[in-house]
Amino acid sequence: MQQDGIGKRRERARTDPNRSPFFDGNRDRLYGLLTERAVNTLSFYLMELNMEAHFWLVAYWKENRIPKQGSWDEVNGNAFLRKMLKGEPEQIYHPLSGAPMLTVDPKNLAQRILAIRGHLAKEWIRDLEEVSEFGADLVREVALESLQSNFSALGLHASERMPAEEEDPRFILPSRDGDAKADGA
Repeated sequence: MQQDGIGKRRERARTDPNRSPFFDGNRDRLYGLLTERAVNTLSFYLMELNMEAHFWLVAYWKENRIPKQGSWDEVNGNAFLRKMLKGEPEQIYHPLSGAPMLTVDPKNLAQRILAIRGHLAKEWIRDLEEVSEFGADLVREVALESLQSNFSALGLHASERMPAEEEDPRFILPSRDGDAKADGA
């Protein structure tokens, strides 16, 4: 077992009896997806700012893809980043003249990927917080479609549907003292 901070947190998580058996795999895959998105984002930025670094990162990515299956260190993208963080700066040469053009520092790129991954994680958290709302909206939409379909099958039109709650004298709300009273009374 790995003795770094990640390995220790992972071991504590395994001992939690409330965790699903799929928790680790899903979390690791999510980290991997975040790392992939961060690499793609940085690659896009570099395409605009530094084509040589962009080409280096694309070539590195092709050689060191994050697998969808394998050890947790590989699947979550940490092996990919660890290799970059340990990498030595590489000189990029002009393809025609062979003259040195610039130096690409894999450690610097890895640190930028980590920063982007952190920002993306925060964005995804905000997006995922809306999942319940989207689910409730979907259920409500389908229920309304079903009601409209049922009313149409009965030959009723919108104006012939049930009266609004405020107009229906049978609509009763419980009062604060526990007695039932008619709405508006």
